[in-house]
Amino acid sequence: MKILDCTLRDGGYYTDWDFPRALVSDYCKAMCSVPVDYIEVGYRGYYTDKYYGEYYYLPEKTLEFLKSSLEGKKIGVMLNAKEWGPNNLIELKKNLVSIRQYVDFVRIATNPRALEPAFEAAKVAKVLGFEVYSNLMYSHVFLEDSNIIDQLSVASELVNGFFLVDSYGCIFPEQTEYLVRLMIKKLPDKKLGFHGHNNLELAFANAIAATRSGCEVVDSTITGMGRGSGNLSTELCLAYKTQSEGTDYDLSSLTTVYDTFKDLKDKMGWGTNFAYILSGISKSPQQKVSDLLQTKRYSTNMIGKILTEKTDEIPKSETDIPQREEALVLGGGNSIFSCKHALIEYIERNPNLTIIYASTNSLRIFGTSKNESYLCLAGDSINDLDNHEPEVISSIKYIIPIDIPVDVLEPKKTAGITRIKTSDVFPDYLDSPLTVALSFCKKANIKRVYLSGFDGYKESDIGGTKLFNENQRIMYQAQEILDIRMVSKTSYDIINRNSIFNLLTK
Repeated sequence: MKILDCTLRDGGYYTDWDFPRALVSDYCKAMCSVPVDYIEVGYRGYYTDKYYGEYYYLPEKTLEFLKSSLEGKKIGVMLNAKEWGPNNLIELKKNLVSIRQYVDFVRIATNPRALEPAFEAAKVAKVLGFEVYSNLMYSHVFLEDSNIIDQLSVASELVNGFFLVDSYGCIFPEQTEYLVRLMIKKLPDKKLGFHGHNNLELAFANAIAATRSGCEVVDSTITGMGRGSGNLSTELCLAYKTQSEGTDYDLSSLTTVYDTFKDLKDKMGWGTNFAYILSGISKSPQQKVSDLLQTKRYSTNMIGKILTEKTDEIPKSETDIPQREEALVLGGGNSIFSCKHALIEYIERNPNLTIIYASTNSLRIFGTSKNESYLCLAGDSINDLDNHEPEVISSIKYIIPIDIPVDVLEPKKTAGITRIKTSDVFPDYLDSPLTVALSFCKKANIKRVYLSGFDGYKESDIGGTKLFNENQRIMYQAQEILDIRMVSKTSYDIINRNSIFNLLTK
Protein backbone atom coordinates (compact mmCIF):
# COMPACT_ATOMS: atom_id res chain seq x y z
CA MET A 1 0.00 0.00 0.00
CA LYS A 2 1.26 3.46 -0.95
CA ILE A 3 -0.18 6.48 0.82
CA LEU A 4 -1.09 9.84 -0.71
CA ASP A 5 -1.69 12.49 1.93
CA CYS A 6 -3.91 15.32 0.74
CA THR A 7 -4.52 17.19 4.01
CA LEU A 8 -3.74 20.66 2.64
CA ARG A 9 -5.91 20.13 -0.43
CA ASP A 10 -8.97 18.38 1.00
CA GLY A 11 -8.71 20.06 4.40
CA GLY A 12 -9.01 23.41 2.68
CA TYR A 13 -12.75 22.92 2.35
CA TYR A 14 -12.92 23.78 6.05
CA THR A 15 -10.41 26.65 6.06
CA ASP A 16 -10.91 28.18 2.61
CA TRP A 17 -7.38 26.90 1.95
CA ASP A 18 -5.78 29.16 4.54
CA PHE A 19 -3.27 27.39 6.80
CA PRO A 20 -0.79 29.12 9.14
CA ARG A 21 2.80 28.73 7.94
CA ALA A 22 3.88 27.29 11.31
CA LEU A 23 1.25 24.56 11.02
CA VAL A 24 2.35 23.72 7.48
CA SER A 25 5.98 23.54 8.60
CA ASP A 26 5.07 21.07 11.35
CA TYR A 27 3.00 19.10 8.85
CA CYS A 28 5.89 18.86 6.39
CA LYS A 29 8.30 17.69 9.09
CA ALA A 30 5.83 15.00 10.11
CA MET A 31 5.32 13.83 6.52
CA CYS A 32 9.08 13.53 6.00
CA SER A 33 9.38 11.22 9.00
CA VAL A 34 6.75 8.64 7.98
CA PRO A 35 6.24 6.35 4.95
CA VAL A 36 3.90 8.62 3.01
CA ASP A 37 4.78 8.41 -0.68
CA TYR A 38 2.84 11.26 -2.26
CA ILE A 39 1.86 14.68 -0.89
CA GLU A 40 -0.88 16.65 -2.61
CA VAL A 41 -0.33 20.18 -1.35
CA GLY A 42 -3.43 21.94 -2.67
CA TYR A 43 -5.22 23.10 -5.78
CA ARG A 44 -3.74 25.02 -8.65
CA GLY A 45 -6.88 27.07 -9.10
CA TYR A 46 -7.76 29.29 -12.03
CA TYR A 47 -10.32 31.83 -10.87
CA THR A 48 -13.29 32.01 -8.56
CA ASP A 49 -15.40 34.92 -7.38
CA LYS A 50 -15.10 33.65 -3.80
CA TYR A 51 -12.17 34.14 -1.47
CA TYR A 52 -9.89 31.11 -1.38
CA GLY A 53 -6.51 31.14 0.26
CA GLU A 54 -2.87 30.30 -0.38
CA TYR A 55 -3.28 26.55 -0.81
CA TYR A 56 -6.00 26.90 -3.41
CA TYR A 57 -3.81 28.89 -5.77
CA LEU A 58 -0.32 27.80 -4.64
CA PRO A 59 1.87 30.72 -5.76
CA GLU A 60 5.38 29.77 -6.84
CA LYS A 61 6.97 30.97 -3.59
CA THR A 62 4.62 28.71 -1.65
CA LEU A 63 5.52 25.74 -3.84
CA GLU A 64 9.23 26.56 -3.44
CA PHE A 65 8.79 26.46 0.34
CA LEU A 66 6.89 23.17 0.14
CA LYS A 67 9.45 21.59 -2.17
CA SER A 68 12.30 22.40 0.20
CA SER A 69 10.26 21.24 3.20
CA LEU A 70 9.21 17.91 1.66
CA GLU A 71 12.54 16.70 0.35
CA GLY A 72 12.35 13.17 -1.02
CA LYS A 73 8.57 13.17 -1.38
CA LYS A 74 6.57 13.32 -4.59
CA ILE A 75 4.64 16.58 -4.57
CA GLY A 76 1.40 17.09 -6.46
CA VAL A 77 -1.40 19.55 -7.10
CA MET A 78 -5.00 19.10 -8.15
CA LEU A 79 -6.72 20.80 -11.06
CA ASN A 80 -10.47 21.18 -11.27
CA ALA A 81 -11.35 20.27 -14.86
CA LYS A 82 -14.47 22.42 -14.65
CA GLU A 83 -12.38 25.52 -13.87
CA TRP A 84 -9.75 24.86 -16.52
CA GLY A 85 -12.24 24.21 -19.30
CA PRO A 86 -11.45 24.13 -23.05
CA ASN A 87 -11.36 27.93 -23.22
CA ASN A 88 -8.54 28.20 -20.69
CA LEU A 89 -6.05 25.61 -21.97
CA ILE A 90 -3.47 28.17 -23.09
CA GLU A 91 -3.59 29.74 -19.65
CA LEU A 92 -3.35 26.27 -18.08
CA LYS A 93 -0.19 25.53 -20.04
CA LYS A 94 1.43 28.77 -18.84
CA ASN A 95 0.33 28.00 -15.31
CA LEU A 96 1.81 24.50 -15.29
CA VAL A 97 5.04 25.48 -17.05
CA SER A 98 5.77 27.88 -14.18
CA ILE A 99 5.59 25.14 -11.54
CA ARG A 100 7.38 22.22 -13.22
CA GLN A 101 10.45 22.59 -11.04
CA TYR A 102 8.37 22.12 -7.88
CA VAL A 103 5.63 19.64 -8.80
CA ASP A 104 5.93 15.95 -9.74
CA PHE A 105 2.33 14.94 -10.37
CA VAL A 106 -0.99 16.50 -11.29
CA ARG A 107 -4.40 15.08 -10.44
CA ILE A 108 -7.46 16.24 -12.32
CA ALA A 109 -10.89 16.27 -10.68
CA THR A 110 -13.00 14.48 -13.28
CA ASN A 111 -16.74 14.21 -13.67
CA PRO A 112 -17.26 10.74 -15.23
CA ARG A 113 -20.33 12.01 -17.07
CA ALA A 114 -18.38 14.92 -18.59
CA LEU A 115 -14.95 13.53 -19.44
CA GLU A 116 -13.83 15.82 -22.26
CA PRO A 117 -12.71 18.84 -20.14
CA ALA A 118 -10.59 16.55 -17.95
CA PHE A 119 -9.03 14.81 -20.95
CA GLU A 120 -8.08 18.15 -22.50
CA ALA A 121 -6.43 19.29 -19.27
CA ALA A 122 -4.66 15.93 -18.95
CA LYS A 123 -3.23 16.32 -22.43
CA VAL A 124 -1.68 19.68 -21.49
CA ALA A 125 -0.17 18.32 -18.27
CA LYS A 126 1.15 15.13 -19.88
CA VAL A 127 2.98 16.98 -22.67
CA LEU A 128 4.75 19.05 -20.00
CA GLY A 129 6.13 15.90 -18.38
CA PHE A 130 4.03 15.57 -15.25
CA GLU A 131 2.72 12.31 -13.89
CA VAL A 132 -1.01 12.72 -14.53
CA TYR A 133 -3.89 11.07 -12.71
CA SER A 134 -7.62 11.37 -13.17
CA ASN A 135 -9.66 11.64 -9.96
CA LEU A 136 -12.94 9.99 -10.94
CA MET A 137 -15.56 11.67 -8.80
CA TYR A 138 -18.95 10.11 -8.04
CA SER A 139 -17.54 6.62 -8.61
CA HIS A 140 -20.79 5.07 -7.39
CA VAL A 141 -22.20 5.85 -10.86
CA PHE A 142 -20.00 3.04 -12.24
CA LEU A 143 -22.14 0.63 -10.23
CA GLU A 144 -25.16 1.89 -12.12
CA ASP A 145 -23.49 2.13 -15.53
CA SER A 146 -20.18 0.32 -15.91
CA ASN A 147 -20.05 1.27 -19.59
CA ILE A 148 -18.69 4.66 -18.51
CA ILE A 149 -15.42 2.90 -17.67
CA ASP A 150 -15.05 1.92 -21.32
CA GLN A 151 -14.92 5.60 -22.22
CA LEU A 152 -11.83 6.02 -20.01
CA SER A 153 -9.73 4.03 -22.45
CA VAL A 154 -9.65 7.14 -24.65
CA ALA A 155 -7.47 8.76 -21.97
CA SER A 156 -5.14 5.77 -21.54
CA GLU A 157 -2.24 7.57 -23.19
CA LEU A 158 -2.95 10.81 -21.37
CA VAL A 159 -2.87 9.62 -17.76
CA ASN A 160 -0.69 7.40 -15.60
CA GLY A 161 -3.66 6.18 -13.64
CA PHE A 162 -7.09 6.70 -12.15
CA PHE A 163 -8.33 7.30 -8.60
CA LEU A 164 -11.81 6.09 -7.67
CA VAL A 165 -13.44 8.74 -5.49
CA ASP A 166 -16.34 7.80 -3.22
CA SER A 167 -17.62 11.39 -3.35
CA TYR A 168 -20.84 10.78 -1.42
CA GLY A 169 -19.37 8.26 1.03
CA CYS A 170 -21.99 5.77 -0.12
CA ILE A 171 -19.95 2.79 -1.36
CA PHE A 172 -19.62 -0.45 0.62
CA PRO A 173 -16.46 -2.60 0.73
CA GLU A 174 -17.84 -5.35 -1.52
CA GLN A 175 -18.73 -2.68 -4.08
CA THR A 176 -15.22 -1.22 -3.81
CA GLU A 177 -13.73 -4.64 -4.52
CA TYR A 178 -15.98 -5.03 -7.57
CA LEU A 179 -15.08 -1.59 -8.96
CA VAL A 180 -11.32 -2.03 -8.48
CA ARG A 181 -11.34 -5.43 -10.18
CA LEU A 182 -13.47 -4.07 -13.00
CA MET A 183 -11.06 -1.17 -13.51
CA ILE A 184 -8.07 -3.53 -13.55
CA LYS A 185 -9.80 -5.73 -16.12
CA LYS A 186 -10.68 -2.86 -18.44
CA LEU A 187 -7.58 -0.71 -17.85
CA PRO A 188 -4.89 -3.26 -16.96
CA ASP A 189 -1.85 -1.03 -17.49
CA LYS A 190 -2.97 1.87 -15.31
CA LYS A 191 -2.11 2.61 -11.71
CA LEU A 192 -5.21 2.70 -9.49
CA GLY A 193 -5.90 4.72 -6.37
CA PHE A 194 -8.80 5.11 -3.97
CA HIS A 195 -10.15 8.19 -2.17
CA GLY A 196 -12.85 7.43 0.39
CA HIS A 197 -15.20 9.62 2.37
CA ASN A 198 -16.32 8.60 5.81
CA ASN A 199 -20.07 9.25 5.82
CA LEU A 200 -20.85 5.64 6.74
CA GLU A 201 -17.57 5.20 8.65
CA LEU A 202 -16.38 2.88 5.89
CA ALA A 203 -13.40 4.85 4.56
CA PHE A 204 -10.91 2.51 6.28
CA ALA A 205 -12.79 -0.67 5.32
CA ASN A 206 -13.08 0.52 1.73
CA ALA A 207 -9.37 1.37 1.60
CA ILE A 208 -8.46 -2.15 2.76
CA ALA A 209 -10.90 -3.66 0.26
CA ALA A 210 -9.38 -1.53 -2.51
CA THR A 211 -5.77 -2.49 -1.78
CA ARG A 212 -6.60 -6.19 -1.42
CA SER A 213 -8.27 -6.05 -4.83
CA GLY A 214 -5.25 -4.55 -6.55
CA CYS A 215 -5.37 -0.82 -5.83
CA GLU A 216 -1.86 0.62 -5.33
CA VAL A 217 -2.44 4.02 -3.68
CA VAL A 218 -4.82 5.16 -0.94
CA ASP A 219 -5.64 8.79 -0.10
CA SER A 220 -5.70 9.99 3.50
CA THR A 221 -5.51 13.15 5.59
CA ILE A 222 -4.37 14.01 9.11
CA THR A 223 -7.30 13.32 11.50
CA GLY A 224 -9.38 12.61 8.38
CA MET A 225 -9.66 16.35 7.65
CA GLY A 226 -11.63 16.88 4.48
CA ARG A 227 -14.83 17.96 2.85
CA GLY A 228 -17.95 17.12 4.79
CA SER A 229 -17.65 13.90 6.76
CA GLY A 230 -13.92 13.73 6.14
CA ASN A 231 -11.59 11.03 4.85
CA LEU A 232 -9.52 8.08 5.96
CA SER A 233 -7.09 9.38 8.58
CA THR A 234 -3.40 9.24 7.73
CA GLU A 235 -2.49 8.12 11.23
CA LEU A 236 -4.85 5.12 10.97
CA CYS A 237 -3.61 4.33 7.48
CA LEU A 238 0.01 4.43 8.66
CA ALA A 239 -0.73 2.23 11.66
CA TYR A 240 -2.34 -0.35 9.38
CA LYS A 241 0.52 -0.16 6.88
CA THR A 242 3.10 -0.63 9.64
CA GLN A 243 1.28 -3.63 11.11
CA SER A 244 0.29 -5.33 7.85
CA GLU A 245 3.74 -4.98 6.27
CA GLY A 246 5.63 -5.92 9.42
CA THR A 247 7.68 -2.71 9.39
CA ASP A 248 8.90 -0.84 12.42
CA TYR A 249 8.23 2.83 11.77
CA ASP A 250 8.15 5.23 14.71
CA LEU A 251 4.86 7.08 14.28
CA SER A 252 5.35 9.22 17.39
CA SER A 253 6.65 12.00 15.13
CA LEU A 254 3.02 12.60 14.15
CA THR A 255 2.08 13.62 17.69
CA THR A 256 2.62 17.38 17.40
CA VAL A 257 0.86 17.86 14.08
CA TYR A 258 -1.89 15.44 15.09
CA ASP A 259 -2.62 17.44 18.25
CA THR A 260 -2.81 20.67 16.26
CA PHE A 261 -5.22 19.22 13.71
CA LYS A 262 -7.21 17.56 16.49
CA ASP A 263 -7.75 21.01 18.02
CA LEU A 264 -8.93 22.25 14.63
CA LYS A 265 -11.26 19.28 14.33
CA ASP A 266 -12.78 19.97 17.74
CA LYS A 267 -13.36 23.56 16.67
CA MET A 268 -14.58 23.02 13.11
CA GLY A 269 -16.29 19.67 13.41
CA TRP A 270 -15.37 17.52 10.43
CA GLY A 271 -16.27 13.88 10.74
CA THR A 272 -19.46 11.96 10.25
CA ASN A 273 -22.76 12.50 12.03
CA PHE A 274 -26.38 11.57 11.47
CA ALA A 275 -26.80 14.08 8.63
CA TYR A 276 -23.74 12.76 6.78
CA ILE A 277 -24.90 9.20 7.32
CA LEU A 278 -28.19 10.11 5.66
CA SER A 279 -26.37 11.80 2.79
CA GLY A 280 -24.36 8.61 2.28
CA ILE A 281 -27.38 6.34 2.35
CA SER A 282 -29.37 8.65 0.05
CA LYS A 283 -26.37 9.29 -2.26
CA SER A 284 -26.66 13.04 -1.71
CA PRO A 285 -23.83 15.55 -2.15
CA GLN A 286 -22.08 15.91 1.19
CA GLN A 287 -21.06 19.46 0.30
CA LYS A 288 -24.74 20.32 0.69
CA VAL A 289 -24.69 18.86 4.21
CA SER A 290 -21.41 20.62 4.99
CA ASP A 291 -22.78 23.97 3.84
CA LEU A 292 -25.90 23.54 5.97
CA LEU A 293 -23.90 22.55 9.04
CA GLN A 294 -21.46 25.43 8.69
CA THR A 295 -24.28 27.98 8.69
CA LYS A 296 -24.93 26.75 12.26
CA ARG A 297 -28.66 27.13 11.56
CA TYR A 298 -29.67 23.50 11.22
CA SER A 299 -29.61 20.55 13.57
CA THR A 300 -28.68 17.17 12.13
CA ASN A 301 -32.34 16.15 12.41
CA MET A 302 -33.41 19.12 10.30
CA ILE A 303 -30.74 18.35 7.69
CA GLY A 304 -31.98 14.78 7.63
CA LYS A 305 -35.44 16.05 6.72
CA ILE A 306 -34.00 18.21 3.94
CA LEU A 307 -32.21 15.20 2.47
CA THR A 308 -35.01 12.66 2.76
CA GLU A 309 -38.31 14.53 2.61
CA LYS A 310 -39.93 15.82 -0.57
CA THR A 311 -40.47 19.55 -0.79
CA ASP A 312 -44.02 20.63 -0.07
CA GLU A 313 -45.66 21.00 -3.46
CA ILE A 314 -48.43 23.26 -2.17
CA PRO A 315 -47.42 26.83 -3.14
CA LYS A 316 -46.97 29.21 -0.22
CA SER A 317 -48.07 32.79 -0.57
CA GLU A 318 -46.33 35.88 0.71
CA THR A 319 -47.87 38.14 3.33
CA ASP A 320 -48.76 41.67 2.26
CA ILE A 321 -46.18 43.98 3.83
CA PRO A 322 -47.15 47.60 4.58
CA GLN A 323 -44.60 50.34 3.89
CA ARG A 324 -42.39 51.69 6.65
CA GLU A 325 -39.85 54.50 6.93
CA GLU A 326 -36.86 53.26 8.94
CA ALA A 327 -35.63 49.99 10.41
CA LEU A 328 -32.88 48.86 12.76
CA VAL A 329 -31.54 45.38 11.98
CA LEU A 330 -29.75 43.83 14.96
CA GLY A 331 -27.22 40.99 14.70
CA GLY A 332 -25.66 39.08 17.58
CA GLY A 333 -22.16 40.60 17.71
CA ASN A 334 -20.55 42.06 20.81
CA SER A 335 -20.93 45.62 19.51
CA ILE A 336 -24.59 45.62 20.54
CA PHE A 337 -23.42 45.22 24.14
CA SER A 338 -20.83 48.00 23.95
CA CYS A 339 -23.39 50.50 22.63
CA LYS A 340 -26.44 48.97 24.29
CA HIS A 341 -27.57 52.14 26.10
CA ALA A 342 -27.23 54.30 22.99
CA LEU A 343 -29.26 51.83 20.93
CA ILE A 344 -31.97 51.70 23.59
CA GLU A 345 -32.13 55.51 23.73
CA TYR A 346 -32.39 55.78 19.95
CA ILE A 347 -35.16 53.18 19.86
CA GLU A 348 -37.11 55.00 22.58
CA ARG A 349 -36.72 58.35 20.79
CA ASN A 350 -38.08 56.89 17.55
CA PRO A 351 -41.31 55.00 18.23
CA ASN A 352 -41.93 54.49 14.49
CA LEU A 353 -38.58 52.73 14.04
CA THR A 354 -39.09 49.07 13.11
CA ILE A 355 -36.74 46.67 14.87
CA ILE A 356 -35.72 43.49 13.08
CA TYR A 357 -33.79 40.86 15.01
CA ALA A 358 -31.45 38.80 12.84
CA SER A 359 -30.22 37.02 15.98
CA THR A 360 -31.87 35.80 19.14
CA ASN A 361 -28.85 37.21 21.04
CA SER A 362 -30.02 40.77 20.42
CA LEU A 363 -33.55 39.77 21.36
CA ARG A 364 -32.34 39.19 24.91
CA ILE A 365 -31.32 42.85 25.22
CA PHE A 366 -33.97 44.72 23.28
CA GLY A 367 -36.90 42.30 23.31
CA THR A 368 -38.96 44.38 25.73
CA SER A 369 -39.05 47.39 23.40
CA LYS A 370 -42.46 48.85 22.60
CA ASN A 371 -41.52 49.46 18.96
CA GLU A 372 -42.88 47.22 16.25
CA SER A 373 -40.48 44.27 16.35
CA TYR A 374 -39.79 41.23 14.17
CA LEU A 375 -37.57 38.19 14.62
CA CYS A 376 -36.20 36.45 11.53
CA LEU A 377 -36.67 32.68 11.78
CA ALA A 378 -34.60 30.35 9.66
CA GLY A 379 -33.37 26.82 10.18
CA ASP A 380 -33.81 25.64 13.74
CA SER A 381 -33.68 29.11 15.29
CA ILE A 382 -37.05 28.56 16.93
CA ASN A 383 -35.28 26.25 19.37
CA ASP A 384 -33.25 29.23 20.64
CA LEU A 385 -36.46 30.83 21.87
CA ASP A 386 -36.68 28.39 24.79
CA ASN A 387 -34.21 30.61 26.66
CA HIS A 388 -36.33 33.76 26.37
CA GLU A 389 -39.16 35.08 28.47
CA PRO A 390 -42.57 33.81 27.25
CA GLU A 391 -44.04 37.32 27.24
CA VAL A 392 -41.26 38.48 24.87
CA ILE A 393 -41.79 35.53 22.54
CA SER A 394 -45.52 36.12 22.29
CA SER A 395 -45.31 39.92 21.91
CA ILE A 396 -43.12 40.15 18.80
CA LYS A 397 -43.82 39.29 15.19
CA TYR A 398 -41.89 36.82 13.07
CA ILE A 399 -40.54 36.85 9.52
CA ILE A 400 -40.31 33.42 7.91
CA PRO A 401 -38.83 32.64 4.47
CA ILE A 402 -41.04 30.46 2.29
CA ASP A 403 -38.51 29.44 -0.38
CA ILE A 404 -35.98 27.42 1.58
CA PRO A 405 -35.76 23.60 1.28
CA VAL A 406 -37.61 22.75 4.48
CA ASP A 407 -40.48 24.25 6.43
CA VAL A 408 -39.35 26.50 9.28
CA LEU A 409 -40.97 25.65 12.57
CA GLU A 410 -43.33 28.39 13.70
CA PRO A 411 -44.00 29.57 17.27
CA LYS A 412 -47.44 28.80 18.66
CA LYS A 413 -47.98 32.14 20.39
CA THR A 414 -47.07 35.26 18.44
CA ALA A 415 -48.20 38.78 17.61
CA GLY A 416 -48.13 37.83 13.94
CA ILE A 417 -46.22 36.01 11.21
CA THR A 418 -45.02 37.55 7.95
CA ARG A 419 -44.09 35.06 5.26
CA ILE A 420 -41.78 36.35 2.55
CA LYS A 421 -40.01 35.10 -0.53
CA THR A 422 -36.31 35.96 -0.34
CA SER A 423 -35.08 34.50 -3.64
CA ASP A 424 -36.48 37.36 -5.74
CA VAL A 425 -34.43 39.87 -3.72
CA PHE A 426 -31.30 37.93 -2.77
CA PRO A 427 -30.93 34.76 -4.86
CA ASP A 428 -28.09 33.47 -2.67
CA TYR A 429 -28.17 32.41 0.98
CA LEU A 430 -31.95 32.15 1.14
CA ASP A 431 -31.95 30.97 4.74
CA SER A 432 -29.59 33.60 6.16
CA PRO A 433 -31.28 35.71 8.86
CA LEU A 434 -29.62 38.77 7.30
CA THR A 435 -31.10 37.87 3.91
CA VAL A 436 -34.51 37.46 5.50
CA ALA A 437 -34.22 40.81 7.32
CA LEU A 438 -33.06 42.80 4.29
CA SER A 439 -35.59 41.13 1.98
CA PHE A 440 -38.30 42.30 4.37
CA CYS A 441 -36.84 45.83 4.28
CA LYS A 442 -36.89 45.87 0.49
CA LYS A 443 -40.45 44.58 0.27
CA ALA A 444 -41.56 47.13 2.89
CA ASN A 445 -39.89 49.93 0.88
CA ILE A 446 -37.98 51.02 3.96
CA LYS A 447 -36.08 54.17 3.09
CA ARG A 448 -33.20 53.76 5.53
CA VAL A 449 -31.85 50.65 7.23
CA TYR A 450 -29.46 50.80 10.17
CA LEU A 451 -27.32 47.78 11.02
CA SER A 452 -25.74 46.97 14.36
CA GLY A 453 -24.26 43.82 15.86
CA PHE A 454 -22.63 42.64 12.62
CA ASP A 455 -19.06 42.75 13.82
CA GLY A 456 -17.40 40.21 11.53
CA TYR A 457 -14.93 37.59 12.69
CA LYS A 458 -11.31 37.59 13.81
CA GLU A 459 -8.79 36.28 11.28
CA SER A 460 -7.93 33.49 13.72
CA ASP A 461 -11.56 32.32 13.76
CA ILE A 462 -11.25 29.95 10.82
CA GLY A 463 -14.67 28.48 11.49
CA GLY A 464 -16.31 31.89 10.99
CA THR A 465 -14.76 32.58 7.59
CA LYS A 466 -17.67 31.15 5.61
CA LEU A 467 -20.26 33.10 7.61
CA PHE A 468 -18.19 36.28 7.24
CA ASN A 469 -18.01 35.81 3.47
CA GLU A 470 -21.72 35.07 3.33
CA ASN A 471 -22.67 38.22 5.23
CA GLN A 472 -20.24 40.31 3.18
CA ARG A 473 -21.75 39.16 -0.11
CA ILE A 474 -25.26 39.88 1.18
CA MET A 475 -24.20 43.39 2.22
CA TYR A 476 -22.61 44.08 -1.15
CA GLN A 477 -25.88 43.13 -2.85
CA ALA A 478 -27.97 45.08 -0.35
CA GLN A 479 -26.04 48.30 -0.96
CA GLU A 480 -27.27 48.19 -4.56
CA ILE A 481 -30.96 48.23 -3.62
CA LEU A 482 -31.20 49.70 -0.10
CA ASP A 483 -29.85 52.63 1.86
CA ILE A 484 -28.07 50.66 4.56
CA ARG A 485 -25.82 52.20 7.22
CA MET A 486 -23.67 50.43 9.80
CA VAL A 487 -23.89 52.24 13.16
CA SER A 488 -21.53 50.13 15.28
CA LYS A 489 -18.02 48.71 14.93
CA THR A 490 -17.57 46.23 12.11
CA SER A 491 -14.90 44.57 10.00
CA TYR A 492 -17.27 44.28 7.04
CA ASP A 493 -16.64 46.39 3.97
CA ILE A 494 -19.67 48.61 3.80
CA ILE A 495 -19.94 51.95 2.00
CA ASN A 496 -22.15 53.89 4.41
CA ARG A 497 -20.99 53.95 8.00
CA ASN A 498 -22.22 56.04 10.87
CA SER A 499 -22.31 55.84 14.65
CA ILE A 500 -25.30 55.29 16.85
CA PHE A 501 -23.81 57.98 19.10
CA ASN A 502 -23.84 60.45 16.21
CA LEU A 503 -27.49 59.66 15.52
CA LEU A 504 -28.32 60.67 19.08
CA THR A 505 -27.01 64.21 18.40
CA LYS A 506 -29.44 64.80 15.52
